[in-house]
Amino acid sequence: MRITTKEVVHEVDGQEMTFQIRKMDALHGSYLMKFCAEKLLPVFNDVQKLFANDNEEGLSPEELEEIAKKRTDEVFTMLPKALANLSEEELIGFEMKCLRTVDVKKPAGLQPVLIGNNFGVEELEDDIKTILILCYEVVEFNMSGFFGEKGLGSLLPRRST
Repeated sequence: MRITTKEVVHEVDGQEMTFQIRKMDALHGSYLMKFCAEKLLPVFNDVQKLFANDNEEGLSPEELEEIAKKRTDEVFTMLPKALANLSEEELIGFEMKCLRTVDVKKPAGLQPVLIGNNFGVEELEDDIKTILILCYEVVEFNMSGFFGEKGLGSLLPRRST
């Protein structure tokens, strides 16, 4: 059976909210693929390299914390480079395409996260974190079948174990 929706739960303003993500149609899905290949995959590749060949077994909590700090610092140095390739219009357009496939479950039924170009869910209007997480989940859900069972990870370098 073909799966066309996925439910995810996130905390918004201290309360859990259940969201339903719908598959994009083929035309919007192909745009999503193009956008990810042009704008996002180079960043994913760089981030993946941060985790390659690191053996964390047997390290102390202090050593693990130092590794995490180093990785975080390196990711933050990569972000400006990645964002320089992305205009405000591209980012907002991408987010809007993603969020138009998301509804929130309310007592009266499903409520679209975006209605036209405006938020249909007031709680999300200034919740950057949840919006970005939802966009990520839309990408992950819509592209999961495209790369086979391994999903988007099939394009990234393998981690050695």
